[in-house]
Amino acid sequence: MQKNMLSLASKVMLVFAFCLVAPLAYAEDVTTAQDVATVQVLAESSNLASESEALEGVVIEEPKSIPSGLGIWWKNFTEGVSLGLTFNPVKKAEKQLKFAEEKTKLAEYMIANSTDAKVQEKAQKMLERADEYAKKIEEKKAEFLNNKDERAKKLLENITKHYLNKEKALDKIEDKIPADKLEEFAKMRENVEANAKAFLENIKNDVNVPQEVKDRIAQRVLKMENIKTQRTQIRTEQKGLLNELKEGNQEAKVELEKLRDERSAQMEKMREEFKTQREEIINKIQSGDKTATDELKKLNKEQTLKAQEVRKEVKQKQVEVKKERMENAGEIKQQIQENRPQPNVIRIELPAPSTQAQ
Repeated sequence: MQKNMLSLASKVMLVFAFCLVAPLAYAEDVTTAQDVATVQVLAESSNLASESEALEGVVIEEPKSIPSGLGIWWKNFTEGVSLGLTFNPVKKAEKQLKFAEEKTKLAEYMIANSTDAKVQEKAQKMLERADEYAKKIEEKKAEFLNNKDERAKKLLENITKHYLNKEKALDKIEDKIPADKLEEFAKMRENVEANAKAFLENIKNDVNVPQEVKDRIAQRVLKMENIKTQRTQIRTEQKGLLNELKEGNQEAKVELEKLRDERSAQMEKMREEFKTQREEIINKIQSGDKTATDELKKLNKEQTLKAQEVRKEVKQKQVEVKKERMENAGEIKQQIQENRPQPNVIRIELPAPSTQAQ
């Protein structure tokens, strides 16, 4: 029994060290149904906390500052040289994936740490460049899909993780993009998502891809679809204000920015609280508490419900603010009409017609 518990604890610590990555990515390392269930619950909590999945065997350079224009050019240049000198298709795809992941993380960092319009524009171009790398992998996919060794298999796993990480990053970035740039960003995001969907569908339908890999891809695709569905609902709720903004209503812009900031702040606060609670439960799991997994499962459900409540609150507030704004506009219009000075009426009395001519 003690041996089994030590085995479970070591596996849980391994998962936690890699940012609680997707459950089935470690399916080959687990030996009992309890192990699998624990890792699945941990991974679900990671997803709710919007954490990215670590790419297996890939060292990613974490951004620490916003690069200058020259710095971005130099990085692009060195990446191009490195790829040009790599001829093995799997190795080249691994490098392209690494660069795509780093650019996605850097774009997210830039948006989160700057409100400068030029920086935000660079971040969007960074995302587009990351998508170009992903397209290049797709163009050469046949060269590594036919390769059935473990390295090619790991590459497929990492590609699907990257797409899910990018979806999470895009969702965070959309909360930070200025209101007047939302429509443009949404179009770019839809193109990125369409490319990812097409690529993942091709992999799922390829006969050379092992079934267990296809199953893991299907799980990540489902998570991506859930994120997209929630974002579509948010866009629908914001549509009225966005239309007013396009018509030049600056009050609508202020209102929209306020509501977006409020939702973002509430979600971030909720995630931080969730992380703290989750870490406490993980400590229990590591100490051998058999009930801790169920406790984490319950916390996951509560987190999902809280996120839904935040959306409902923001939506209701949006309705109330709009109603108040329309009422205020009506009152102002009425006051203008009441205070409008009446036009001066000049009476001219004409003399009565003379009767002498008669």
